[in-house]
Amino acid sequence: MKTFFISVLLFIASLSFAQDFYFVQITDTHLAYKDHDRITDSIVKSINQLPFDVRFVVHTGDIFQNNLHEKKARKSFKSMKKQIQAPFYVVPGNHDLLPDHYQKHQKLYMKHVAPLNQIVEVEGVQMILYYSIPLADTLLPDLPEQKAWIENVLDSLKNEPKIVFHHQPSAKDFYLNSDHDSWPETMRIYWEKLVNTYQVNAIVTGHFHRDELHWLGSVPLYVAPSIAGFWGRQASYRIYHYQDGSLSYKTVYYYE
Repeated sequence: MKTFFISVLLFIASLSFAQDFYFVQITDTHLAYKDHDRITDSIVKSINQLPFDVRFVVHTGDIFQNNLHEKKARKSFKSMKKQIQAPFYVVPGNHDLLPDHYQKHQKLYMKHVAPLNQIVEVEGVQMILYYSIPLADTLLPDLPEQKAWIENVLDSLKNEPKIVFHHQPSAKDFYLNSDHDSWPETMRIYWEKLVNTYQVNAIVTGHFHRDELHWLGSVPLYVAPSIAGFWGRQASYRIYHYQDGSLSYKTVYYYE
């Protein structure tokens, strides 16, 4: 009888620590360009009407179309952010902080958009929002700072479940019928070793404007399609379901 009660208590305890929640990813809106604002508005309305308890919405970069310095673009971002009814987080993409105006764009981004890096906890899972572009473009001046930041964060959270959100995937980019490097090979190897060493549960990205799944060792790398309709792509967003260490998703397509 004593053993039975202990088993029941352990079962109840396991239920109380179960991690089961939904979140939404949008990516590559390229705001204040073509009809992207209108499509983004429609997608935000769709997200707000979802029959799930959406714990947060994350934007995985290329918020802007090389136009962060324009008031019109920043106004578009503020409008999008205001409409989203769940907590909203972002990471910068390569079209957000331009190398030619790097320091200026960094200051504008941190003033009007968000910090470059953030950590958010949801039901005991650490959401790491990471500015990874300097690992893809190693000529950017803050590569050492960004490497040090992610190494320190992953080490401090080594015993906790965690998902990393960033913009440009480290996997090769397949187009024109061949593979192309997305990151330098040395950085790709460094990154794969790092996320496996610290047992990252999943990596969530954008940038390719396509639906893809890659594996970095034992770590799944999810690549989401875009909202912006470049190359005839259909705008879409993703609903993710995190359940006890595993991540699955549904893709929702925009149509008129």
